[in-house]
Amino acid sequence: MRIFHALQQLFTADHQTFAVGVYRQFLNRQLDGEDLTVLVNDLLAGGARIDVLTNIVISSAFEQLLAGVPRLSVIESLQEVMCKNDYEFVKRLYVVLFGMEPKLAQIQHGVDLLHAGASKVDVLQDLLLSEEIMERLSRLKLDHDSKPSRNIANMLVHIFGIDESAFIIMLYRELLGCDPEQQEFLLLSTALRNGMSKPDLYKMIIQGSRFAGLAQSVSSQNCIGILRELMEMTDEDVFVTEIYRECLDRNPDTAGLATYVYRLETGTPKLEIIRSILLSDEAAELYCLTSSDRNTPKARVADFSKLWPNASLSIDFRTSVKQLLRQRNFPDTTSLLVKTGGLGDCVQMTAVAKALKIKEPDRPIIAIVGDNSSLFDQHPYIDSAIELRYRHGSELIRSMIGLVENVFDLSYVSCAYGTWQNSDFFGDNIWYYQHFPLSGSRIDDLNMHACDLMLYSLGLEQYANCNDVFINPDVVPEEIPGDYVIVCNSTGSVQGNLKRWSADEWINLIKWLHLQGIIPVQLGPATDALLHPSVMDLRGKTTPRQAAGYLKLSKGYIGIEGGLFHLSKAVGAPAVVVFASTSATCFAYPDTRVVTRRQCRPCWWTDTWIQAECLRGCKACLNLPDWESVAAEVSKMLS
Repeated sequence: MRIFHALQQLFTADHQTFAVGVYRQFLNRQLDGEDLTVLVNDLLAGGARIDVLTNIVISSAFEQLLAGVPRLSVIESLQEVMCKNDYEFVKRLYVVLFGMEPKLAQIQHGVDLLHAGASKVDVLQDLLLSEEIMERLSRLKLDHDSKPSRNIANMLVHIFGIDESAFIIMLYRELLGCDPEQQEFLLLSTALRNGMSKPDLYKMIIQGSRFAGLAQSVSSQNCIGILRELMEMTDEDVFVTEIYRECLDRNPDTAGLATYVYRLETGTPKLEIIRSILLSDEAAELYCLTSSDRNTPKARVADFSKLWPNASLSIDFRTSVKQLLRQRNFPDTTSLLVKTGGLGDCVQMTAVAKALKIKEPDRPIIAIVGDNSSLFDQHPYIDSAIELRYRHGSELIRSMIGLVENVFDLSYVSCAYGTWQNSDFFGDNIWYYQHFPLSGSRIDDLNMHACDLMLYSLGLEQYANCNDVFINPDVVPEEIPGDYVIVCNSTGSVQGNLKRWSADEWINLIKWLHLQGIIPVQLGPATDALLHPSVMDLRGKTTPRQAAGYLKLSKGYIGIEGGLFHLSKAVGAPAVVVFASTSATCFAYPDTRVVTRRQCRPCWWTDTWIQAECLRGCKACLNLPDWESVAAEVSKMLS
């Protein structure tokens, strides 16, 4: 969105500021003298600013410059990251440093540090001085698997491999953005000859106030530099997504993403994709917005009639909910949390309930769910639950708006209706909300857990995270003598059948569990198939909270991603989880032991997934692992 905001500012400035700025941003040159006079006079005579931008972007100078912009130094790369919000800061920091997406646990650890009072510089310095970085520098070990390969860690390894004099100069240029003063250079050269190690000098710079001050400075990178960075991206999906974000200030719609990715895969140069999006009709309209439009905050009270103009209202349904609220004497300040999915959805909403209860402890919270309302008995954050087998999306929400002060529609990227202010994150990612549930097929592009998506959408991320899901377990009907694990292959729906692990793999795993002296206990609906005659069969014999009790007392959960897995997290039980058609990014918790082949992208909520059919026509999901891989993770869990 940096290019988007730069262009909006230029398009609303005076003619001379626009002309000078657009040439500096996109051609890296100073426009002055006669050239500036001619262009300003042309604009005064009625010339269109979008035509000026078009002529620049289609020029050979732009093409040559885009292909030849030098890479950013280490400090410039870090400055670009420092301005992002906490979650994006940690995520991008790992990409810039190591050239790969971080695990959810790593992101959450960084965010937790920031929420606990650490500064972004503290987090940055910790990572730059981490064991992983220092070990690679001491061994001069390049990571050839990272993308992009020219990440900061690899860059530093290269610098550490050169002679001492060049090492000092390059380290200063990369970390401090300048050459060392002559006296400084002589002192450091002498110190290195007398026993100071290269890692010692590196640590001294990273821990110094000069580096910390520079890291917090706002980067002066122009638009051509940003575009050159994007040109280096190797993943077509990520490239197109980032171009949309930078040039249009939004994520791509499904059709647009598919079209541009197809064009890239069939030989269209990235430069042409940039030109197409940067000079689109949508872009031209957005750049020409007035400054007052530009400054309108995205955090706002949601207008249901604008989001869902054709949604119907059920008077009977509204009346029944109103009567339930009155019968239980709930005040107008009550918050309604609506999530009418399965068992896992019920568990996930408890993180939002905790955040709301911390922020506004005096306001009652009612969960509106499709089933499993008994899960919330004796719950510390949810005061009551209403079970309504009514799942008509926007009609359900519209029929409840106004009954209480705020209604929270929890659908990954989530929205509150009433007096509640939705966050900038919601405004940036509203497409996912408006196209739910089919947008689920792209939701892992945001690289966040489903619970965190809800919390960030509502501006509640400082109060809770995905680790805060909680269900109060009930006493089990009968204790199990010996060590046991809970096993489950329950898909929860016809659509979920692609998640199902094969009978042969289960048979081998269950035999192996018995050899380890572990009792496999099967929970789930009575309609589930028995996994093996030797399991302890508790299918259909427990309430949801009794199932939570068994999970709490177990050695852990083993099975596919589904409701019982999320319930295991809610009671603190470890889990080894087979991920197939659903996203580990969105549904695995930081401590989940994920087992998957990662052969193809999760396909949940695609057209074929809804019919329980593989996109590639395979009989079983290609991501399903073998039993030995699962057993290996179970061994770690049990140890």
